[in-house]
Amino acid sequence: MMPTVPILVPAASAHVREVEISLQTEVVPDADSTPGPALVPELLITSLEASLDFWCRLCEFVVLYDRPDAGSAYITSGTAHIMLEQRGSGRNWIPAPLEPPLGRGINLQITVASIQPLLSALEGAS
Repeated sequence: MMPTVPILVPAASAHVREVEISLQTEVVPDADSTPGPALVPELLITSLEASLDFWCRLCEFVVLYDRPDAGSAYITSGTAHIMLEQRGSGRNWIPAPLEPPLGRGINLQITVASIQPLLSALEGAS
């Protein structure tokens, strides 16, 4: 049987009620042995819809999970992982004024199985 822990959560009537949730724990011996990326860049974007079109339709990433109401999506292609966060939605971290063109000062290198399908898709989309 999984252990349960009582927690307090807001109810729809604005009163607090107690519920029990099951906890699942996993022991991770060290960070180097865990699968997945060691670093996930978060890109601040102007349109989640347009960015998903570019990254997923053209660059063949897939959405691992998304939060459309918060304007964010976590996308992957092989072992490449990227978080997209729409400006003005969610919890944007903006350390300086955003002036076009955006995206200056960073270079992302992404390994793909084959470059030709990606180049064809990008050329077809201009």
